[in-house]
Amino acid sequence: MTPPQIGARALVAVLIVVGLAACTPSSPSGPDAPPADVKIDPWLADDLDVDSAIITGGFMGVALTGFTCDVSASFAANGDGDVRPTAGVTVTVAGSSISYTEETLSAVAQGPDVPPTGGIPATVTVTTTHGGWDIGDGGANTDWTPTTVLTLTEIPIPEDGCAAADMWYLDLTDVGTDTAEIVRAFSEDGLRNVASECPEAWFTWVPPNLSCEEFEARFG
Repeated sequence: MTPPQIGARALVAVLIVVGLAACTPSSPSGPDAPPADVKIDPWLADDLDVDSAIITGGFMGVALTGFTCDVSASFAANGDGDVRPTAGVTVTVAGSSISYTEETLSAVAQGPDVPPTGGIPATVTVTTTHGGWDIGDGGANTDWTPTTVLTLTEIPIPEDGCAAADMWYLDLTDVGTDTAEIVRAFSEDGLRNVASECPEAWFTWVPPNLSCEEFEARFG
């Protein structure tokens, strides 16, 4: 069975339309971009000491989302791992990868891309130079070198607030919060400073819905 036939079976299952000729995905189509009218509160912007961003994109019909506290170190965007098909894109200082998984099919490709330095670009094109499309029959994989584009939206995170930001992002996505609302929440509401409330704590920031005790308990 050829890879395009496998792709067609997957697309019928999820009712999406993506060209998979010769196992090459079409141009990605991720979730809607965050609204242009989101304004970053000045006090939050003043505390923006790291290159934090929400990452969005799409790959072979799978919507991808992710969060990073430092774009220049690494970032990733993934689909819902409990739903098939799913996909993921990762960019690190060691290179990049793109993956796609169905019930009986998996494909992974690696590339030379590394995180950008000197700020957060609006988009990042992730390319791969070698990979394999496994049709699950135990035979040799088909060569596979996909590419996709991720959108990076800057959000304000204090330098020592990465742990709280990561927890808050996961909480928001766990309840199905859309990307635009996540960007708005980080930009307009922000993390909660608990320096005076919990002066003995090892942290300064917590998600806005948690007390110091709740945050520390979840971390431990």
